Amino acid sequence: MLLLKKKTLAFSLAAILLLPTAAYGQSNEGSNADIRDCIPQFIQFLEYLGIHWEEGNVPEMDEAIPQSEIAREMLAQVNQKRRQAGLSELKLSQKLTKVATVKAEDMRDQGYFSHTSPNYGSPFDMMKEFGINYTTAGENIAKGQKSVETVMADWMNSEGHRANILNKNFTHLGVGYCTDASGNTYWIQMFIGE
Repeated sequence: MLLLKKKTLAFSLAAILLLPTAAYGQSNEGSNADIRDCIPQFIQFLEYLGIHWEEGNVPEMDEAIPQSEIAREMLAQVNQKRRQAGLSELKLSQKLTKVATVKAEDMRDQGYFSHTSPNYGSPFDMMKEFGINYTTAGENIAKGQKSVETVMADWMNSEGHRANILNKNFTHLGVGYCTDASGNTYWIQMFIGE
């Protein structure tokens, strides 16, 4: 999950706004029109980094930016499978995605592959520690797949993983993903029913 703080965003905006004039040896003392002309470039740059928001709905600087492309892709594929099974769609939970991301990074950093973390315990303990309320919950983990499509295919070909994806009692999904220095991938799906 990508987070921007006020100073980071302000610095990024300043850098993007100043780059065009600095690159051509022009003064930074351009008109307001020059700055306005750079705003689309700044937004395009942020979108390249995976930061998206709807026009006119710029997030608060200290709030999490909307979910990454991987989380959106994962949600779309999960919901496609659920629709095919006649089930209601899941909603992407930002809070649950944060927990799932921490779990993926914990597996990478602590060198384990298990539902039970040496730091946080079971996924259910972890959710409670992070303030996630639920009536029912589940977790899918995977390692090594290079795309959302591949990991989803592997999970759907596994009875236990498929059962989580198609659990009629789940309402929300959290998606965790990270890589290590060698390019190994770590994938987490956390599900809750409220």
